[in-house]
Amino acid sequence: MSTGVPQLPRGEAGFAERLHRLVFNKLRFDRVPDRVVSPRPDDEVNAAVLGAAAYGRKVAVFSGDHWEHC
Repeated sequence: MSTGVPQLPRGEAGFAERLHRLVFNKLRFDRVPDRVVSPRPDDEVNAAVLGAAAYGRKVAVFSGDHWEHC
């Protein structure tokens, strides 16, 4: 998924560490996303969501201390 938005696909160097830093309680979990995307301004958020939709991907939004699944 190429959207021009900063992202890190599963399997690339630093992916596990990046994902671990996002989990506030540092517990291990069974499911792992295909990629971690870090949009900042609104247009990057839109591009990330539209890019995921174009590829039929599910989106989980992490903001603050809560996950919201779309």
